[in-house]
Amino acid sequence: MLNIRHLEEHFSHEIRKVFKNKFLTVVLILVAYFAFASWHFGLKDGFVIMLLTWSFFVLATPIPDGGIVLDLPLRYFLGFKMIHSEIFVWAFAILLNITNLLFNPEAYEKTFLLTIFKDILITPIPYYLIIVLSGVGTFFTLYIGDEVYDLLNFKSSVRHNSHKRKRDIIILISTIVFVLILYELLLTHLGVKFI
Repeated sequence: MLNIRHLEEHFSHEIRKVFKNKFLTVVLILVAYFAFASWHFGLKDGFVIMLLTWSFFVLATPIPDGGIVLDLPLRYFLGFKMIHSEIFVWAFAILLNITNLLFNPEAYEKTFLLTIFKDILITPIPYYLIIVLSGVGTFFTLYIGDEVYDLLNFKSSVRHNSHKRKRDIIILISTIVFVLILYELLLTHLGVKFI
């Protein structure tokens, strides 16, 4: 006989493990990248490069990998919804880039990824579409993530299943458009032109 309570506990445990593993993976990548950047560019520049690279993943990818470093602990320890904390993450990432573009633009020349990111930031048309699509994908994913987190804590959330398909479609479309625009940007950046 199928024990529903056992399945709920198993599902809850597995999802929590996924959240924890994703968080730990992102933190480890940030720490490793900071160590690598500091070794190559010095401690101060390494820290700036790590922050700018983090802000690239916040602003220019349609999934909340960059913000998860702050969103998940705030949700877990303070109960602050991830979708709300991501607003502050985006505000910080935007201010960080405005400040560096104005006062430290040479920081973007240190790595290939940051030179691409600078091109995105200083070329509103068409590349701000990357940021818009990333915002849509990120915030919708976090909305669903908050729903799942509420389910794990046995709060009622009926909207999760109805939004799963919408989320998947938005992420898929965002990713396709992001890849196409980034691909074209990379080719242009490399001097490759189509006829």
